Order: sequence, then C-alpha cells, then structure tokens
Amino acid sequence: LFLGEVLAAETLKEGPALTYEYYKAVKHGKTHKNATTFYAGADRPA
Repeated sequence: LFLGEVLAAETLKEGPALTYEYYKAVKHGKTHKNATTFYAGADRPA
C-alpha cells in the first residue's frame, strides 16, 4: 500500500479521459483470455 500527496498537476491533452467505460466502448477493450475474469461465449455468467 502506497499513500501520497499530489503536489502539482497539469492537463497533458484535451479530450475524454480514458475511463474503463470509454476503453470498452470506444477502444473495444477486451479481457485477455488468461485473465481470471475471462469468459468465452456461452460460459459467461448472467
């Protein structure tokens, strides 16, 4: 566990933040097949 304090910040580029929702919707992010959350086809829980 690491705790810290932000001393300075700046915007590097204007535009939407790369949130998980944006990543999935726009970048079509996929879960790697070896990830513990990967479900192939019909094996996916409801």
